[in-house]
Amino acid sequence: MDDNQVISKNELQRLADDTQLEEEVVEFLQEHAETFVESVTDFACTLAKHRNSNKLESCDIQLALEQLWGMRVPCIGQTVPTLRKPSILPAHTYRMQVIDSEQNLKGERRSSSGGRVSGKIKKADPKANKPNKKGEIKACKKEANSEQVT
Repeated sequence: MDDNQVISKNELQRLADDTQLEEEVVEFLQEHAETFVESVTDFACTLAKHRNSNKLESCDIQLALEQLWGMRVPCIGQTVPTLRKPSILPAHTYRMQVIDSEQNLKGERRSSSGGRVSGKIKKADPKANKPNKKGEIKACKKEANSEQVT
């Protein structure tokens, strides 16, 4: 392995054991691996200097990887934080149902007139689209019934 290479040709070939790498691809990967390591270590050294330290620590590398490349690497003893899926509020679900029902009504009107809409399209009555005690929206229920009939 050359002094300036981060990863050798044999190591690259071992990593991609089921693929034959061309010489240009090997050189490209070696250059980018070297650039990656240099950029991370340079930034990590800058962080260590900012902490008024002469030692490069794992937290410096960790922060450099996160800032430069968006890579989250846990240190020893740390766990990767789990990202919670945002909960969908009932009000948002209701608004989306209203929008869907309005779009479906417009689509039915267009399809029944052969692609053309005659006259003005009326906005849906907000009272008609409010959920009943069962949580169902009347417009959606009507559409479901009309689809079953046709």
